[in-house]
Amino acid sequence: MKQIHVIATSDRRLLVISCPSELPTLLKKSETRTREWIYKPPLGLHEFLYEDPEALQGFIEAFGYWVEFRARGYIEDVKRHEPFKEKIKKFSENLLIKLRALASRIAKQVAKMWRPRHHYDEYRETKLNATQPGLGTKRFTKKEKKAIAALQKSRTEYEEKYQVPCDIIDAYFEIWNR
Repeated sequence: MKQIHVIATSDRRLLVISCPSELPTLLKKSETRTREWIYKPPLGLHEFLYEDPEALQGFIEAFGYWVEFRARGYIEDVKRHEPFKEKIKKFSENLLIKLRALASRIAKQVAKMWRPRHHYDEYRETKLNATQPGLGTKRFTKKEKKAIAALQKSRTEYEEKYQVPCDIIDAYFEIWNR
């Protein structure tokens, strides 16, 4: 794997591929790529994949998951790719840190493309403000409630104007969270 290709599609999907020839098989018929980012892999990834060739598919899945959840602003499941992270830690903990840093750098660029500048993420807000035993709940002031309502209104206006398929995205992430 010479380069890491991250591709955003017209259906707001994010694809991580190791070889450009894989792209036609992953795209749906009605999909087109809207943006593509190409990065050099961090030092040590080639040696890791040389020692364990089966880890390439795990790397693609884990890296794609890290980028997508960070870009959408969702809270990721820490234990989702635990076996892959353990393999990398055994090889080099520094490599894991470099991969996570690269994923967050790419996610920032994807988020700038996907979201408007002032984006209120309801899912993240409900996760952060969920009631936890012994900790209580977060209470919003009137000023904060007005700001949240204004952001929600601007988000719906933006979605209506640009016809963002949020129902598909919400259904997709309900499946992920099961």
